[in-house]
Amino acid sequence: ILAILLTDVLVGVLIGSGLSVFFLLRGNYYNPFFIENNKLVHGEVIKLELSNEVSFLNKASIKNTLWNVPDNSKVIIDATFSSYIDLDVVEILQDFENTFAKAHNIEVNMIGLKESYDLGEEIDFVDKDLEKAKLKSTPEDILEYFIEGNKNYINGKLISHRLRNKELTDFVTISPLAVILTCIDFREPVNMLINTGMADLTILKAAGNLADKDVLKNIEIACKKQGAKLILFAGNSENSLIKEALRAHLKGEVSYLNPLIEEAVAAMHIEKMELTTENRTALADEISRFNAKSSLEKLIANNEYLYKKVEEGKIGVATAFFDRTTAKVTFSELYRPIEQTVKKQ
Repeated sequence: ILAILLTDVLVGVLIGSGLSVFFLLRGNYYNPFFIENNKLVHGEVIKLELSNEVSFLNKASIKNTLWNVPDNSKVIIDATFSSYIDLDVVEILQDFENTFAKAHNIEVNMIGLKESYDLGEEIDFVDKDLEKAKLKSTPEDILEYFIEGNKNYINGKLISHRLRNKELTDFVTISPLAVILTCIDFREPVNMLINTGMADLTILKAAGNLADKDVLKNIEIACKKQGAKLILFAGNSENSLIKEALRAHLKGEVSYLNPLIEEAVAAMHIEKMELTTENRTALADEISRFNAKSSLEKLIANNEYLYKKVEEGKIGVATAFFDRTTAKVTFSELYRPIEQTVKKQ
């Protein structure tokens, strides 16, 4: 505007366009990645996290950074959240790993780098996925969104969770889609596993995924005050707490972890002679599923408010199971009150 006022309309527009192009090119040149120096168990590691879009304009900046990495360093190049990386940049990364890094004794670990990128499809996916989340209005919609989200996570189509503090503050003012109860052994980021946006989930923790009256009250508050429309009880495979409780039970030892499996062992009629090292993991997975279902049943039986909302269809409740080997989350169908089931039939 100032250029137009000081000169004329045509010259002002040209000056404004030129400045816009300059800052656009400058932004692309200087901001293709984030750099972190982390001190891990095996020493200091340099991590380069690539941005959402990396164009050919970033080639020189990335090459300049990588070719100045000190000898004998450890480098992680993370392309997990990159929707598009230009082929020239991919070649630079591969050249660094295969030639420069080997010549200078640099250990390189690349994460999430694909062989090729489709510019339009991948970028559109993120925007469309975030837009879908806003349209979820029923428990059925939300559950379907989570199922689709886990498939996208497995396929590497991820929503970026990079946010500035202002954007994060805006997100937490929105009602969560769901409240999820997981075991304290379940430390993986649930919002990444089902590929949801920031603040879409309220996560609660309880050992063995067992819900007592206090946990159920917290779930009620998450639905009543925060507006969550779906309740999930999520177990996980390879649960170390349940496996340790099974080991103690096998040896006849008294353990503080015994309460995590008592109900399941009795209901599933598991005898001590059946518990061997080989089948302990499989049994632990079964018990994790059992506990999730048991917590669901306790909620239905002991919380009048939530049961009424479930009966009205305003809140849904289901179980889920996360397989650490495949990263797949298997969801049950939504719980249906007996009266609704009879009517449906």
